[in-house]
Amino acid sequence: MSPPVVAWVANVKRLKRPKLFVELARACSDLPARFLLVGGRAPRNAGLRRQVMRLSSRLNNLEVRWAVPFEQTNEVLSAASLLVNTSTSEGFPNTFVQAWLRQTPVVSLALDPDGVLTRDRIGICSGSFRRMVEDVRRLLSDHALRTEMGKRARAYASAEHDLTEKLKQYADVFDSLQGDC
Repeated sequence: MSPPVVAWVANVKRLKRPKLFVELARACSDLPARFLLVGGRAPRNAGLRRQVMRLSSRLNNLEVRWAVPFEQTNEVLSAASLLVNTSTSEGFPNTFVQAWLRQTPVVSLALDPDGVLTRDRIGICSGSFRRMVEDVRRLLSDHALRTEMGKRARAYASAEHDLTEKLKQYADVFDSLQGDC
């Protein structure tokens, strides 16, 4: 996609740190890229919504969409070049798998569930905001690296998280157990 799109997709809550994504867009405002903050539902915290809107109001490279239905998030992730996660504490985000199935690498501030981003080279766990800015800039400028990460991400997600594949694995287990009876 030209220009590349950097997406943030989550329910808008303080622990997801949407304001940090706005700051990322500001730090990358010189790049030929679009940043898209997508909230899965309208934030219950009106103050947080106002803060995000105020911080993003002067950024030409950032679009904010509230209350986007789950079905549309897959379209957003299909069009994205990167998914950014700014949470510091969370389980295994469903958006990671959604992105990977669409060959979209993840740049995460602090989450690397089971070390999969690093181990399988399907994204980057930055560890700090400064490093996240560097990582996003590097991936936006290196189409080949981004594409290769996306291919590995798709292969990983298909093997480890695809429902059809998982159901087949369960069926194989049940078949083997039936043979033992």
